[in-house]
Amino acid sequence: MARSSERFDVFLSYAREDEKQARALELGLQRLARPWYRVQALHVFRDRTHMVAGGSLDAELLERLERSSWLVLLASPDAVSSEWVPLELQWWYDHHRRRDGEIERLIIVRTDGEFRAGPTGIDWSATTCLPEVLRDALPSTPIWAELPRPLLAQHDVQRAVDAALRRRRSTERDDADVLRDALLDVAAPVHDVPRPQMEGVHRRRRRTTWATVAGAALLVVALLLTVVVVAGRADEQRRATAAAGLLQQAASLRAGDPRTALALGAAADALHSSPATRAGLVTTMTASPYRGQASGEALAFAPDRPIAATVDGGVTILWDVSLPGPARRLGATTPDTRHDAVNVTFAPVGPLLAITTATGSVELVDLTRPAGAVPLGRTPDIREPSSAPVPVAFTPDGRGVVLVPEGGSPVIWHVDGDTLRADPALPGPPTATPPLPAPFASIAVSSGGLLALADGPAVALWDLPTRRRLPGIPARGGDDVSALALSPRGLLAVSGSSGTTLWDLHAPATPQPLSDMDAEDGVVTAVALSRDGTTMVAGSVNGSTRVWDLHRPRSPTPVGPLNRGRTEAVRTVAISADGAIVASSGDDRRSLLWNARDPALPVATSPPVLGNDIGADTGEQFQRTPDLAADSDGTTTAVSDTAGVVSLVDVTARTPPRPVPVDQTAIDLAITPDGRQLAVAGDTDIAVWDTTRLTVAPMRTGEQGVPEVGAPAAVAISRDGRLLAAAFDNGDAQLFDIVTGRPVGPPITGRDVAVVGFVPDGRTLVLGSYTGETSLYDVDPRGRTTPADAPLPGPPEFRNAVDAVAFSPDSATLATVSQNGTAVVWDVRDRDRPTVVGVPLGATAGTELTDVTFSRDGTLLLTLGSDSTIRVLDVTDLGTPVPIGQPVAVTALGPGALTALADGDTVIAGGGPGGLALIDLRPMLDLRDSARERACAISGGGLSRAEWARYLPDVDYLDSCHE
Repeated sequence: MARSSERFDVFLSYAREDEKQARALELGLQRLARPWYRVQALHVFRDRTHMVAGGSLDAELLERLERSSWLVLLASPDAVSSEWVPLELQWWYDHHRRRDGEIERLIIVRTDGEFRAGPTGIDWSATTCLPEVLRDALPSTPIWAELPRPLLAQHDVQRAVDAALRRRRSTERDDADVLRDALLDVAAPVHDVPRPQMEGVHRRRRRTTWATVAGAALLVVALLLTVVVVAGRADEQRRATAAAGLLQQAASLRAGDPRTALALGAAADALHSSPATRAGLVTTMTASPYRGQASGEALAFAPDRPIAATVDGGVTILWDVSLPGPARRLGATTPDTRHDAVNVTFAPVGPLLAITTATGSVELVDLTRPAGAVPLGRTPDIREPSSAPVPVAFTPDGRGVVLVPEGGSPVIWHVDGDTLRADPALPGPPTATPPLPAPFASIAVSSGGLLALADGPAVALWDLPTRRRLPGIPARGGDDVSALALSPRGLLAVSGSSGTTLWDLHAPATPQPLSDMDAEDGVVTAVALSRDGTTMVAGSVNGSTRVWDLHRPRSPTPVGPLNRGRTEAVRTVAISADGAIVASSGDDRRSLLWNARDPALPVATSPPVLGNDIGADTGEQFQRTPDLAADSDGTTTAVSDTAGVVSLVDVTARTPPRPVPVDQTAIDLAITPDGRQLAVAGDTDIAVWDTTRLTVAPMRTGEQGVPEVGAPAAVAISRDGRLLAAAFDNGDAQLFDIVTGRPVGPPITGRDVAVVGFVPDGRTLVLGSYTGETSLYDVDPRGRTTPADAPLPGPPEFRNAVDAVAFSPDSATLATVSQNGTAVVWDVRDRDRPTVVGVPLGATAGTELTDVTFSRDGTLLLTLGSDSTIRVLDVTDLGTPVPIGQPVAVTALGPGALTALADGDTVIAGGGPGGLALIDLRPMLDLRDSARERACAISGGGLSRAEWARYLPDVDYLDSCHE
């Protein structure tokens, strides 16, 4: 948070799409040409760094602008259409304008869009990146820099800035040079240094800083070395112990209090950053779809903007919900009434907001400009003050509200200029008035003008265009309707103590029930439907919310776990216009925000399934375990299904599978990295196929010149595609030249081999035995093998037949899966002294592990269980593998296998009757790399001092998010 007297050298004005570019400029300008005696070279204002959630955005920005010396505009089409960038530019122009009308102290950094300069100045007809406010304000030669978005798209911002500031210019211009030039272009005028001299100033100050630091360090290092080492180790141990305790507390709070769980995880990572703390944060963030909160006991979303309105202590507040994390307060919109607000409702179209007051009146507010809300009028008071809301809904055109007085029939109030005009009450007997407190969601209007109103245990219906009352929906039990919601297309959700019923109102005169959803956590107190009717959220009396997928309204399915986070009853629920955010609010004056979509998003499957025509369920009692083999990019993937039938498929293009006309049942598969040759181990011999023409290549065991060695059990192909390794049912292994089909060297005997594999370095063969041993063999360029050392026995209690082996891409780590369903991880960096790391890994009770594979960087180990669930472990610290993220259920695929593509960030799973799925690891890897930053954004800044004292009373306070 900025102090009241704090001044800034630079104010960054940018659209949310340029978050990375703004962060790079902030970090770079703070460090570029920094004198050794200063913490920062320039003091830079960026809203994400200096603004506090819950503050008044317009007032705070005005203060920061007034105390800034330069304005840096990140120019792009998104900045042009932004709500705040033009306002910031207009303020700057009004306060920093020369007599000739040109704007002063403005630097433009183009990130996207077009800029065209003509003979007389800027060609505004072809320029798309500059706001209109600058049309007549720019000098003839504005200060300009280039920082295109693609430059940072694939880079971590911190590392990119490090590279730009530390490296000298390379012979060929690269991304670091572009970023450094942008920083120099911006920094030079702010430092008042000519641009050609700016880089020299940076280099000299950098050398001076290092020399000063080095000299000072040499003076004290001898005196402090011993003390520092001892104290440092003790402090490190204390921090590690405290961090471990925080991780345990965070794990216990994930379901009930995700915000505190994230703040505790961030504190643990700040105290003692480790793979375990980062994995814990990722697991917390993927365990719950929680994305932040706003203050308020009632909430509604705008229909066309990422804006929400809440009621907090009788005051209506607007919030920006465009980014993950706490909603950002835009300002208060208090109605001009004598009493407090109790509820808010947005019009389905247009800029109007209805604010219901304690006395039953409704204030209509025009939010065309959220920073300057305009009251339009207020209906009369109709009761004594009460916290229970009067049922209110907008008409389909957004220019009128339907108001239901207690004990009366609905009345429509229309906006007529700057006043409100009431129509006569709708016909029909008055509806039953539910006992106080009345439900917040007891009225709804569809886009076609169908009005639904809770009427005791029934639902009353009106057709607004004709003002005709319809038969309605009769009671389906003795309990009153506690909440209802109506989608624009006529899907009605009616909730009560037993749950929620979906009704089809396409024929309003004859409503038809579609399905029932039981109440899982007490009486349903609030319900909402998305605009397209495909998502429903229900809140309960016990504080939980549940999201439902309604794509098949006759068989709704729950999405993710119950969302908790409060113990009080839910008063309102809402779904954002794009269906991406779900909100719940309650009497604790908190509105919790959740992601409505896949809560395990960081490990997503895409595409979901590649068709049921891959693999077949034969129905036989004995079925073979499916197998997979893929080339380097997945364009040629071989699958053997539970019946042993082999197919080829391009998983990247989702092409139909091509059957391979094998004349025997496939047991194991291997494919060359280029995808041109496929080795099929059948129940009688091994055949190598040309995958393009689907013809058998020269090699085939059992033919002339190839020794009879029994039926094959497993095959593998070296990374260079020259050698094929095979295991046979007599326990021997043999290498073959895949081009000539001839054996290479003598067979390997006496190892009782069950599975074979090649280490990625291409120089080592790994053999897994039926007795649980794993053997490594050095392979020379001619294919001759030499045992690397004695076999790896594995822990005594886990010596079962080895079913699968996998190596990390750097060849340093080996994972083996045994028939007892456990996996053992080995550190094989020293081939003469391989060691087991951690403890043997299992799946869950009643399941077994069937396959393993590694991510590209070797820090993630994926296991596939017999329950068709993929689990991920972080093995960055080999000594302590830790679970990360959430299990990925691929049960629709049936039993199957795992294989990683060459990029290591994509894994193929399946092979059974359900087909194949691609597992993209990049979201998880990205989330892990920025775990604390993301956790801080979502939790709203980490633990407060009071929370720190509660959880860490014996540790000095540390600002986890701004250290």
